Amino acid sequence: MGAIFFYVFGIAQIPLGFFLDQMRPKRIMVVLNLTAVVGAIIFALAQGRGLGLLGRALLGLGMSANIVGSLTLYVAWFRPSEFASVAGLTFGMGALGGLLATSPLHALVLVIGWRMAFVVLALITLMLTVFFYVVVKDDPGGERSLGRPLEEPKGLSILETGRTLFSNISYLCIAATTGLRYGVYAAVQSLWAGPFLILYLGLPTALSAHLLLLLNIGFIFGGPLGGLLNDRLFHRPKRIMLASLIFMSLCLAGLAAENIPGRPMLLAGILFAFGLFGGFGHLAFAHIKTLIAPEFSGRAFAINNFCSMTGGGIFLHAMGGFIGRGGGDSLEASRDYPLAFWLCAVALVIAGIIYSFSRDTLMVAGKKDDQGPA
Repeated sequence: MGAIFFYVFGIAQIPLGFFLDQMRPKRIMVVLNLTAVVGAIIFALAQGRGLGLLGRALLGLGMSANIVGSLTLYVAWFRPSEFASVAGLTFGMGALGGLLATSPLHALVLVIGWRMAFVVLALITLMLTVFFYVVVKDDPGGERSLGRPLEEPKGLSILETGRTLFSNISYLCIAATTGLRYGVYAAVQSLWAGPFLILYLGLPTALSAHLLLLLNIGFIFGGPLGGLLNDRLFHRPKRIMLASLIFMSLCLAGLAAENIPGRPMLLAGILFAFGLFGGFGHLAFAHIKTLIAPEFSGRAFAINNFCSMTGGGIFLHAMGGFIGRGGGDSLEASRDYPLAFWLCAVALVIAGIIYSFSRDTLMVAGKKDDQGPA
């Protein structure tokens, strides 16, 4: 029941990209968020597995456009030299929402119950959707769009779209890197860092929770910081992404080598840095924007997002199977935690090698200057 949200969310990315390019992104996002409102209410009222699954599936479908839809709108509204900053702010706000869904949501559930909590969240989503519909426009109106052409997009088939995107070696390298990078980050952040700290190192639960909080705080700051570094200083998303992959792999190597529970400050620094550089992942979308024509942006972003969700699912299950291969006791005493982190570090190194084959781009004064392979 928990996983169906992510399955539907990921599968929806493929047709979603076509709709975002062929129709108004604002309309798509409004309709899907209203779908999420309905899904939350159904889940809150569900008395059995069937309605519970339906509600969760509608929630996954309804939330599927909020990232790629926002990025598609940014193509029209912001210059190339601003895109990474606004995308980083968006990802940072998303991570902040993830924090609100922990202790604050738990406190709300204790007061009003989980069913009413879902109703409250549905009402909040409804209000935000109405506000979004009233305030947001698809393009600057009478002014010329900064990124998306004003003429109607071409009605390209799935085959033509696949031929256009998948014949672009740089795009394939970025998408593959996204799957590996986010897969590793999601596996560590959402699941395996906690058991490593509590069960393997034997740290108190409260201290482990604080350390994991630092990881998430690092991610919140990483999104805006990565955007500012790209748009204000370096103007090269590829080089910043490669640097972030190196630092993430070093952080994982540090976790793999750490087996002394009496050094929480060292763990705090490693986990914060891992979250910080993990937050640079949105630069892959900024890189894609420099390589793909604006009329393909929705499809290109959606497929890249699908790769990230797929990578997350694969690494979550793969690490779980690897760490738990010795039986139930292995989760508590297994020496496989460090080895799993080493393998994740190697996966990030491989991601960096793949990513190095993509074209480098220089963003200056809102214009793209393709520098060729770096």
